[in-house]
Amino acid sequence: MSMKILTWPNAILKKTSEAVTEALNMDYIKLMYNSMVDAGGVGLAAVQVGLLKRFFISNVNGVGKVYVNPYILTYLGKPDWVKEGCLSIPGQFEFVKRHPEVEVAYTAPDLSETKQEVLYGLEAHVFQHEYEHLNGMLFIDKLPAAKRSNIIGNLIKFKKQGKL
Repeated sequence: MSMKILTWPNAILKKTSEAVTEALNMDYIKLMYNSMVDAGGVGLAAVQVGLLKRFFISNVNGVGKVYVNPYILTYLGKPDWVKEGCLSIPGQFEFVKRHPEVEVAYTAPDLSETKQEVLYGLEAHVFQHEYEHLNGMLFIDKLPAAKRSNIIGNLIKFKKQGKL
């Protein structure tokens, strides 16, 4: 069983998520996780399944993580261009600037403890992307107008063709 992942132009994707104040339901997390993996993703924010709560999940190199009420403490290293896609903007990829490392803090799913760590490489990339979802931002919002318009045009065409 999987959850429906919202796609552009669903207005919920542009909303800011609210803090998590109660322990997360781990069955819900497992369902989200399976939906993300089934869709071929490495990260999924709660907002992408219609829940406006500040948490996301990731699966980088086979390691699943849940980040609750996350925030970025410090961006580290010189930003570089990395190719990025999004389950809410299916089949579309473009280069965006991301920092190679981030120092982050987040709470455990049961809200029992706060963790702080430095993430590197793909894990840092995924964290930055999903973190932006919690603030109502999509990766296409970071693109120059012409590239953003091209992707939106593709999405409109796919919707008309019934492919989304």
